Amino acid sequence: MVKLKKKVAVLGLGIENLALAHYLIRKGENVTVCDRRTATQLGERFDTLAAAGVDFRLGPAYLDGLEDFTVLYRSPGLPLFQPELVKAKQQGVEITSAIRLFIALCPCPIIGVTGTKGKGTTSTLIYQMLAHSQWRKSAHAYLGGNIGVAPFSFLPLLFPADVVVLELSSFQLEDLDQSVEIAVVTNITEDHLTPVDPNNPNYHQSRTDYVQAKTNLFRHQDGSEVTILNNDDETCGSIAGLVPGELLSYGSSLQSRGVWY
Repeated sequence: MVKLKKKVAVLGLGIENLALAHYLIRKGENVTVCDRRTATQLGERFDTLAAAGVDFRLGPAYLDGLEDFTVLYRSPGLPLFQPELVKAKQQGVEITSAIRLFIALCPCPIIGVTGTKGKGTTSTLIYQMLAHSQWRKSAHAYLGGNIGVAPFSFLPLLFPADVVVLELSSFQLEDLDQSVEIAVVTNITEDHLTPVDPNNPNYHQSRTDYVQAKTNLFRHQDGSEVTILNNDDETCGSIAGLVPGELLSYGSSLQSRGVWY
């Protein structure tokens, strides 16, 4: 039986999806980029991908006709409740993201870091400690995610002995169905409950949705994997019971066994 190629759409050509588009092209996928910007506004990104044979749907109506595709790779800035996405899903189109695909393909352990504040600093510190130590011979550490480095830019370089540190926003986590090996949550307060701007219209419709998105970082772990929560944060305490694997905590005081301070 001949296996037909999927008809793939990349929705939004930010840093994350740009690297994804190049990866999909190398894999021989039939790729269309959908973006509200014009070719002129996309500049070199448009020129490079067009030369590689990518099709484009640009401008205000860039989300029209999404049911034409087999798979949609949604940018983090695009809401899951966007009417065009809802319609496409109802018609059987798979809706996923670059982060979901990366986690599924990554051959080495991932340390995922999220939180309302401090996730970028924490991710960078973890990466720097790993990069400047010799915890494993011939192993390398990589930093990516919401910090401005697209994971697909280094996926071809990864080996099983390596480790990846990902800073992950709630928008990258909200539809995640596979968790990372080590999850770190710095804190959870209210954020992203209203749209930021027209170019990044995503937001969480309630605080419950926001917290739920954060828990996807660890919710799908198995018993051998680890979650590290901030013991001083009230919301982190309220979600501790959802951790399926090993739970470690850190905080300003030693209040219970397993808490580092």
